[in-house]
Amino acid sequence: MNRKLSRGVTLSLALISILSCSENGITGSDGINTDDIDADANRVATVTVMLASSAIGVGDTTRATATLLDYHNRPLTRIVTWSTNNASVANVDSTGLVTGVAAGTAEITATRGLKSGSATITVTGIGATGTGSVASVAVSLAATSLSPGQTTQATATTYDSANNVLTGRTISWASSNISVATVSAAGLVTAVAPGTSQITATSEGKSGSAAIAVTTAQITNPGRVTDLKVIAIDSTGVTLSFTQVDDGTGQPANYDVRYAPPPIAWGSATSTTTGTCAVPIVGTVIGSPLSCKVLGLTPSTAYDFQLIAFRGTLNFNAVFGLLSNVVSATTNASASPPPPGSVEPAGMTPITERPFSALNEAGWTDQASPYLTIVSDATAPKSPPGVIQMLFPAGFLDGSSPAVSEAVLGTRYRTIYVSFWMKYSSNWVGHDTGTNKILHFWVGGVNRIYNLVQGVGTGPLVASVDVQGVITGGQYDGGTNGKFAPNLGVPGIIPRGQWVHWEMVFTGNTAGNADGTIEWWLDGAKLGSYGGVQFVSGNALWESMEWSPTWGGNSGIRVPADQYSWLDHIYISGKN
Repeated sequence: MNRKLSRGVTLSLALISILSCSENGITGSDGINTDDIDADANRVATVTVMLASSAIGVGDTTRATATLLDYHNRPLTRIVTWSTNNASVANVDSTGLVTGVAAGTAEITATRGLKSGSATITVTGIGATGTGSVASVAVSLAATSLSPGQTTQATATTYDSANNVLTGRTISWASSNISVATVSAAGLVTAVAPGTSQITATSEGKSGSAAIAVTTAQITNPGRVTDLKVIAIDSTGVTLSFTQVDDGTGQPANYDVRYAPPPIAWGSATSTTTGTCAVPIVGTVIGSPLSCKVLGLTPSTAYDFQLIAFRGTLNFNAVFGLLSNVVSATTNASASPPPPGSVEPAGMTPITERPFSALNEAGWTDQASPYLTIVSDATAPKSPPGVIQMLFPAGFLDGSSPAVSEAVLGTRYRTIYVSFWMKYSSNWVGHDTGTNKILHFWVGGVNRIYNLVQGVGTGPLVASVDVQGVITGGQYDGGTNGKFAPNLGVPGIIPRGQWVHWEMVFTGNTAGNADGTIEWWLDGAKLGSYGGVQFVSGNALWESMEWSPTWGGNSGIRVPADQYSWLDHIYISGKN
């Protein structure tokens, strides 16, 4: 009896042991294999999806996790199937990794058998908001080789994982060898001693770098200008052009321009004091063209012109190169009465003329603003000393003008001529988009065209024109918006800190035709001429003009330091 009982107990224990071993060999927490979906029909009660982040940018990722519970609210370990209801906005892989594709919302779903759960992901576009994490950083240097004591600007561009540019990100700078070169918090690199160093920018844990080489360059005298030429003449001014040279240390030279009745003798010639050739002319980029205008000349008079490149300060420590070639010109006869501009078409009727000696003068309306004021400048080229100033204060956000000055043109004409003098402060920083708007002209209640300078940072500023909201841009590209760059072989570079004379002739289209034209001049030199423009469907007649110099677009960029734009004497005429 005891042996039978013992044998039965032994069999029972063996069976329990077998079942126990089978249970331990199953991966699911409830004894069901994690791949056995059919067995879950009566076991999985709920599926809950959680997102590590419920909002991401285009190209960013986040992790989705699924929690499965049985009918006793006990967790189950299961493999789930992931899906998205809008793959054009966000997709998800088999592990639950969610990637933003385009702006919008999508449902991320986890499914097991007959049960599923979802969570909403919001994807924010890059464009206007600039959201998204930094995935990479690119660094560029304005100059990659310096001599001790010289400086160059480093620029960092941040990108997301889809290679879209991100703006407004915090950048920290570092140099790998501060005994060779240092870098400021603003990215200004200063050469210290010969050698090489990596200049690194870091943003949101991502870094990029560029190499700077510091060499002991041989210091020589400034270069010699050999291609000085005359490109425009009027009754009281001559416009010159030449290729910029080195100052002997690897930097752009400055220039002293003189004139005299022929033959010119440098020692007794007159240094230019008015116009954009006023001494000293500050160089911008070695090897690039530079044009400027000598003003204050006598009509119907022959002159010789010559210049010399130098570095340092005149009458103090200047180091000079050799004298340039000599060019000659005879000014035009004076008109009677003198025309307000050198290229005004014949038959024009004056519309408005303003010397900028006071606010709200000559029928103009000036917005009350601390940024729009009348200031004094005895060197103003047309009607000194009063000029109007538009101040862009440090921290001013891009995409709008600090203030507006407007003139309603009264009688409306198809063709208008505009003449004005302007000056940027010597520290003017061009917007990152290269767009620095000036005067805006309206047709059909819409701002259809404006002039601007194209230029980024401290780089060259190019006198250009832009259309927007037109039917066709004609010779530009046929589009409704676009920038017209100089197309007549004259670079149209505007030097900072110097007065320049703009002239423009805009002819509106006739009804149903693309026969509008755009022409503009800088200091008497014609820069651009375009045709085939259709501004509106009907007859394009110019209605109003406003000075609302807008700095860039809505990119979230702020003006780094106080800078300003000045105007001196504007004249507008028209004809049909």
